[in-house]
Amino acid sequence: MQPEPKLEPYAVSIPETQRLLGDKSHSGVYELLGSGKLVAVKDGAKTLITLNSIREYSAGLPRAKIKPPAPRRRRRRK
Repeated sequence: MQPEPKLEPYAVSIPETQRLLGDKSHSGVYELLGSGKLVAVKDGAKTLITLNSIREYSAGLPRAKIKPPAPRRRRRRK
C-alpha cells in the first residue's frame, strides 16, 4: 500500500505567511499585499495569502552578500 500524496494548501493565513517570510510583521505582510507583491483571497471574513505569490516574492528577493568571518588571531600564552 502506497502512502497518499500530501496535499499542499493553495493559500495560508496571515500568521502562517509571517512565519514563512521569516517572522515578518503583521503590518509588513499588509504592506506587501497593498503593493501587489503578495496576492490575497478571501474565505468569508478570513484573508488568505496564495502560496504561489509567497514563492514569487521570495524568489525575487536579492541574494544575501555575506562576507566570511575574519581569521581569528591566536593569543599568546604567558
